[in-house]
Amino acid sequence: MCDGPGPQEPCEPSVFERFYAGQAGLKKPQEPCEPSACHRTPASAGSGAPAARAAVAARLIGRAPPVPRAVAPLRFSATAGGESVTLLPVARVHHQHYNVYRLTGQPPTPPPAFAAWHRFDETSGTTAADATGHGRTARRTGGASWTAGRTGGAVALNGTDGHVTLADDVLAGAGAYTLATWVRLDGTPATWARIFDIGTGVTANMFLTPAADSGKLRFAITAGGGGAEQRVEADPLPTGRWVHVAVAYGSGTAVLYTDGREVGRNTAVTVEPAHFGNHIRAGYLGRSQYPDPYLKAAFDDFRVYGRTLTANEVATLARS
Repeated sequence: MCDGPGPQEPCEPSVFERFYAGQAGLKKPQEPCEPSACHRTPASAGSGAPAARAAVAARLIGRAPPVPRAVAPLRFSATAGGESVTLLPVARVHHQHYNVYRLTGQPPTPPPAFAAWHRFDETSGTTAADATGHGRTARRTGGASWTAGRTGGAVALNGTDGHVTLADDVLAGAGAYTLATWVRLDGTPATWARIFDIGTGVTANMFLTPAADSGKLRFAITAGGGGAEQRVEADPLPTGRWVHVAVAYGSGTAVLYTDGREVGRNTAVTVEPAHFGNHIRAGYLGRSQYPDPYLKAAFDDFRVYGRTLTANEVATLARS
């Protein structure tokens, strides 16, 4: 702000503006300062300086300026996530906590009620068909091989680098879901090995591990890294035999099932795959998104739903 002789004197850039201009290799243009109260006139009040300042601040942080509505000098209103927010030039928020809003595309359409189904009845090749007809083909990767299943075929993972890679975006945009599969653990699983792991990396993901650091079966989901996980735990799975496991989520409640019985629930879950972003680029069976051990196991009849299965529906899957 100028306290000087008049509105036409150029403003001295703040330390914050000079820092960002230096980082971006930009020079801040010399523009008239917003008049102080003693120099403001009806003509200068409509001079457009706030919009110019907003454009300069937007250029300094490397994005196009928004098209907001000025509600006061250098204050603008806009809508983000359906809520009204106030936008300020960068120079007006240094030494303060603030959020950065950016539009990265339209949110994805939620998955269909029955999103993917891998029977693993193949006997050759590296792809596992999607029996729903949605075309979400999976791939066996590394030391994964076809083997006899609980019914028909299955995929066996060697515990070294074998895993199944799921189709991208299988749960993108989901606000409700169920994942269910038959799994046979071949020996005691290593800590943090995964039954499934779906997400965008180590910050936003959801996983089921047969051996958490507590030694228990654990489902967890987070959009803020490991420290922000929301969890459900249950007793460890048996080894050497087929076990049906399922996780069903909807309306803030996640329920964990083994062999058709509920074994744990969390009624305060606030994170959903819809919070992972527009593109869920990683989904695995038997592999973690962290550098965790691989799982030595076999999988049969892996299903993904874009809805919350009831307890009776899960029990029916476990009896089939």
